[in-house]
Amino acid sequence: MTLGAGVQWAEAYSAAHARNRLIVGGVSPGGTVGAAGGWILGGGHSALTAAFGFGVDNVLEFKIVTADAKYLTVNDYTNRSLFWALRGGGGGTFGVVTSVTYRVHPNIPIVGSFVTANFSSPDIAQAVITEFINIQPKLTDNHWGGYSSFNNGGIQLLYIAPNVSLSTAQEIINPFVDFVTNVTQSDVLSSSLPFDSFLDWMNFIFGLGQLSGVGFIAEVSSRLLPRDAALARPAEIAKTLLAMPYGVGFNCVAGGASSQIDPDSVAFHPSWRNALATIAIAESWSENALVDEIRAAQQRLIDSTRILDTISTDSATYYNEATLHEVDFQKSFWGRHYPRLKEIKRQVDPTSLFVVPRGVGSEDWDADVNCSGAECADVQANTANGTWRANIPGALQNLFFEDYIFPNNTISACYLNTTLGIPCEQGSIPPIGVDARSPEDIQAAVRFAKEHNLKVVVQNTGHDYLGRSTGRNGFMIWTHLMKNIEFHDAFAPEGGDGSEQFEAVTLGAGVQWIEAYTAVGARNRFIVGGISQDGSVGAAGGWVLGGGHSAFSGKFGLGVDNVLQFTLVKADGSHVTVNAHTNPTLFWALRGGGGGTFGIVTSVTYKIHPLVPVTGALASVNFTSPDNAQRAITEYIRLHATLSDNEWGGYSFFSNYTMFFIYLAPNISLPEANATIGPLFNLLHEVGDTGLITEVVPFDSFNALANFSVPGAQDSQVGNRPEISSRLLSRDTALNKAEETARTLLSLEFVAINYIAGGAVLRVDPESTGLNPAWRNAVAQVYIGESHEEGASAETIRATQQRLVEGTAILDTITTDSAAYLNEASLHEVDFKKSFWGTHYDRLKQIKYEVDPTGLFVVPRGVSSEDWDKDVVCRV
Repeated sequence: MTLGAGVQWAEAYSAAHARNRLIVGGVSPGGTVGAAGGWILGGGHSALTAAFGFGVDNVLEFKIVTADAKYLTVNDYTNRSLFWALRGGGGGTFGVVTSVTYRVHPNIPIVGSFVTANFSSPDIAQAVITEFINIQPKLTDNHWGGYSSFNNGGIQLLYIAPNVSLSTAQEIINPFVDFVTNVTQSDVLSSSLPFDSFLDWMNFIFGLGQLSGVGFIAEVSSRLLPRDAALARPAEIAKTLLAMPYGVGFNCVAGGASSQIDPDSVAFHPSWRNALATIAIAESWSENALVDEIRAAQQRLIDSTRILDTISTDSATYYNEATLHEVDFQKSFWGRHYPRLKEIKRQVDPTSLFVVPRGVGSEDWDADVNCSGAECADVQANTANGTWRANIPGALQNLFFEDYIFPNNTISACYLNTTLGIPCEQGSIPPIGVDARSPEDIQAAVRFAKEHNLKVVVQNTGHDYLGRSTGRNGFMIWTHLMKNIEFHDAFAPEGGDGSEQFEAVTLGAGVQWIEAYTAVGARNRFIVGGISQDGSVGAAGGWVLGGGHSAFSGKFGLGVDNVLQFTLVKADGSHVTVNAHTNPTLFWALRGGGGGTFGIVTSVTYKIHPLVPVTGALASVNFTSPDNAQRAITEYIRLHATLSDNEWGGYSFFSNYTMFFIYLAPNISLPEANATIGPLFNLLHEVGDTGLITEVVPFDSFNALANFSVPGAQDSQVGNRPEISSRLLSRDTALNKAEETARTLLSLEFVAINYIAGGAVLRVDPESTGLNPAWRNAVAQVYIGESHEEGASAETIRATQQRLVEGTAILDTITTDSAAYLNEASLHEVDFKKSFWGTHYDRLKQIKYEVDPTGLFVVPRGVSSEDWDKDVVCRV
């Protein structure tokens, strides 16, 4: 049973129960504990442990996003070392788990035993708890489990006996009940009840208000109870536990089947395999408590933990129910497994993107596992959050372009990993700028920059693969807070005769696509825009100026095909309207000539369209062999010609081992979509391994689709150090050279295809915009990437860039003109003018010098940048 990262145990139990199956999971108030996160990564104990093993003993596979933004399948055959580590190494440490696949078991009946007794004296308490400890080995040997709490005043016990009759369960528990009755000489509340299933038992105890454990402030500590200690020293252990000031929680969640498993088979503390239970203690305080009161409570917890240590030979504890104040957390949480865990951590997350308090590797960080203070903690927490980064002036989505490499190979940067010992420096982020809130602000900033001969950098969100929205020692004009959105029922571009009118929307320079989609969707309309993590790409800047692709381009055209009008601040400080009637030459150039080049856009007016239903086609497959990968990718590429004709779009990635895609068919019915994609799905079932997913899902509209979460499609696109390169895939190549193209692409380690052309894109006159005319014969964009870790040397960075250059040369063999999408391309193009603009470059350069003769606006690999040095600071 595969559970997504957000599934809670109540949801998992219900789903399994509906299929008459049982899954081993956690027991908590309301079943709100996550079923595919920290619970399992910390080991995962359960009242069912003695019968079926721990959570880590029931895991078959993880899906995880690692620190290098790779989406991995992790099991006993693939990434075995990581699989070992994830089973007990702790949450938040090795990556972000997106799903967990568990073994499920046939549903079985349960007998629940309930015992409540009060103690009238410490001696009676000692006698009862001694016997209670004494019976634990027998209970776990018979696969019992459950939860209890006690102190000198009494005991409460909630235990279960899986898959036994009521009479058998009573034979085991009744002697203890009789003993308690005789010792206390008072009424003991006890009963043993049959339940059809584990879920029925849980619903019953939660209905009684049992196991309440949320909504208050507390810290806990725990120790494992070894089986040999329970057998040899029950009276001593009882005395120790009854000395705890607030009593103890005694969770019988080990032994039985779990003790028969090799202690070294998973990263879980090996002492669990000789344990019967976990003993928990707690300290709490009011929400108004002073710092000194809190620290005093924490010190009491530490003192009590030292007392608990006397019942355990190795201070072993449960990682998920422990204290932050462990003297030696490495020993207590993992024992002899810790050195291996730390080595695996170093291999999969060398820059420590994922560090948690008292997690593997956290001893190398300060107490808060951040640089220093709340601000750094905020940075650490939001590194991969595109929306958060867009709200920080100067911050970029791809961190490499925040760095600066000097000619002597030293690097100025500010790394998150402070253990590298590298000073935090400015890098390429401009040290000064203007927070522009209006066109007048931009005009004033442009005049100031021109007067003082400053290098101008224009930024909205910082989404850029070429570093064009930053620049060392630059003067930044930040447009991010220009968020105005205005709708038009009948928009007529300025300067025309009014005969052409459009339903349209005007977006300010700082609007992001998530904001545009929300506003347009509220009017039951659709706008062609970018699709990215968090929807944080800017809607009125570099995206459209570079062409603006979308999964809906095949239906409605590219961004440049949907623009009706720009407003722009030019290099002379004037604020002008640019459309097909007013400044038509500049209008031609802005539609594909690139951002940061002809001026600073203050608004863009787009056509908007009626909402249409959308059918989504999703596939995720692991190939059984490279030959099967070749078969599948050949047919997949060939299908793009048909998809183009039917106006589909979408995104994918693949290699010799795996493939994932989600494609969208606007205004295409479910039967039509099945007829188109079905043959490919049939082939994938022939060549795919277990875990294959092929689905066709209808949506009422793009608005419904926007709220649909796709496993594997949410990998972080920001907060890393990638460089990419791309080429356009022509319709002719897809149709007539599919096998050859597939072989070429599979020779690369990893390839992604954005199917964001074809269809309506092909029906536009190639000369109507400044966009590379090769787009008008393209059905898709193929891209590859390389990345490096933070702190890498200049030599290492250049080696990754050289690999990208070599990969680009391979991509060139699938195209006749080396055409690339300039927004998702390489700084290291051999001939960027040809690749980005083709036959349009000369005209674009002429327009550039007409509107900006002094070169106030120049960006890396932008129009006219060949006339400047590599930092676009000095003319050459």
